[in-house]
Amino acid sequence: MYQPPGYSGQEQTLARALNITAAVLFVLAILLLILPTFAPPFWVSNATAGLFLQMFLAWFSAGDVRRFRPLIAALIGGFVIGAVAQFAMLISGTAPAIPLILVGLACLAAALILFGLTRNARSAPATWLPWIPESPPTRAETFARIVFGLFGVASLGAALYCMALPFASPGSALVVNPLILGVNTIKLGVLGLCALPIAFDVRRFTQHTQMITALIVGNAASFVVIVLLMLTGLNRFGVPTV
Repeated sequence: MYQPPGYSGQEQTLARALNITAAVLFVLAILLLILPTFAPPFWVSNATAGLFLQMFLAWFSAGDVRRFRPLIAALIGGFVIGAVAQFAMLISGTAPAIPLILVGLACLAAALILFGLTRNARSAPATWLPWIPESPPTRAETFARIVFGLFGVASLGAALYCMALPFASPGSALVVNPLILGVNTIKLGVLGLCALPIAFDVRRFTQHTQMITALIVGNAASFVVIVLLMLTGLNRFGVPTV
């Protein structure tokens, strides 16, 4: 991907790592979409959308590793959430240990590598940033902050609920595939991580960093995946269920 002139070697390395991460996540999302999976249909669609959301964060932030640092932080946060979810299910004993350990370690390794590269790539101030007005917030902006704040808290709460499911309802159909449950946890958690900054500073994170773009893409991906499952014959659940 193109990098503006003047980027340091560390920044270019970070951008390459983000693009590689995006490619890997894209492949995993396609595999999850087409391979037989034993899990409720909305669980599969949400998990696939979660991988696409993480892919988008990696690919989008690679375009400007100076301006889009908050997107990289959300990406890293998603991997940390994934690791915590896998190790939580490992403790619950709801699935074989080896897959959970491997996926948890992979998420943790991705988070640590990207965190290290991001910290090492200390950036100079951006030469250009979108203009942000300094006038008091409008009513629409105030309303938006409330909506995104509630959405962010609800999303993070839902992620915590997913982590607690194996302990609270080990026999539930929602826990039939712990790996899928873990990716669902990533999606819900990352949506929360994208929404809360907008509630904190609606202008900066809709104009400067465009966190709202990631939030919209994450929700739209779920709808797109559901349509693909229904129209292309890739669903394994029967049309009425979808």
